[in-house]
Amino acid sequence: MLVGTFGSEIYEFTASSEKIESDCTWTIDCRMRGHFTPNPLWTNEVWGLCVCNTEKNANKYISCSDDATLRLYDTK
Repeated sequence: MLVGTFGSEIYEFTASSEKIESDCTWTIDCRMRGHFTPNPLWTNEVWGLCVCNTEKNANKYISCSDDATLRLYDTK
């Protein structure tokens, strides 16, 4: 199961068995983090984007935002 949040994140939840019951355990994996800051003064705009196209860094890109973060993504 995939769950998206208001904070621009995507989590994958995997149950320990096919039948979900009260004793079922879950594995949670964060698949993506976006740019988000709960601040009414900022708009969470992405200000920069760099697509990496070298052999070593193929399928990767970097973004920066007014939430004061720099994020590296892999499209695979």
